[in-house]
Amino acid sequence: MEKYERERTKFWTAADLQGLQLLSATFVTHSFPRHFHDTYVLAVQERGAEKFDCRGASWVSPVGSLVTINPGEVHNGHAANEELWVYRGIYPDSSLLQEVAQCCGRAQALPYFPSPTVFDYDLAQTFSRLHRILEASHETLERQAAFTMALCQLITRHAANSSPIRSVGAEKRSIKIVRDYITSHYRNNLSLKELADVVGLNPFYLLRAFRKEMGLPPHEFLTQVRVACAMKLLSRGLPIVDVALETGFVDQSHLSNRFKRI
Repeated sequence: MEKYERERTKFWTAADLQGLQLLSATFVTHSFPRHFHDTYVLAVQERGAEKFDCRGASWVSPVGSLVTINPGEVHNGHAANEELWVYRGIYPDSSLLQEVAQCCGRAQALPYFPSPTVFDYDLAQTFSRLHRILEASHETLERQAAFTMALCQLITRHAANSSPIRSVGAEKRSIKIVRDYITSHYRNNLSLKELADVVGLNPFYLLRAFRKEMGLPPHEFLTQVRVACAMKLLSRGLPIVDVALETGFVDQSHLSNRFKRI
């Protein structure tokens, strides 16, 4: 046991995702008693391993796996061995997950995960990235796009009665309309639904069609438009803090980080 590590937790909610609850935790000796949630429990193991009882059996979730517990299922949780365990979890309610399921072409039925533990290393990495975006990013479009993509992958790969993802067709006209809309409204904190409504496309389909046509997702296109406009204003000698706010960035640091990355 690594005694020098301290147990720590961080809990927060995402207002732009219907109040989605999120948890980041490092546990050394902590043990959860038997309990249940009225939401889904979707968690990625980043270090160590968790052992828990659910549905009359014991399960172990090691690094690279996901915990997928349906609403109302009683479970507990503790370290699977003498090492600490680190995980990141999200707790979407049924209406939010059903909305995402509809985005990826499923019927009205609520997603049901037949196994409380899913071994899918690539998807686990995707969930870790998603969780960090929801922890650090202030951009609604980036946050909603990452959430939709990750959850649609989870549902189509691991939920019962999954439907295959519909192939993306040629959507040049629709993508041009979305590009023009982003270019005209780049100062706003655009949402995924807003862009999808502009062309009447399913949000998940729009994300994939945009990437296929443009080679990058909508939020990265938005960032590049903002940076290009910021460069023009900076060349006129305007203060950086004013330019950041004028071009839709949260603050000067936000602009600087995006500017440097590009």
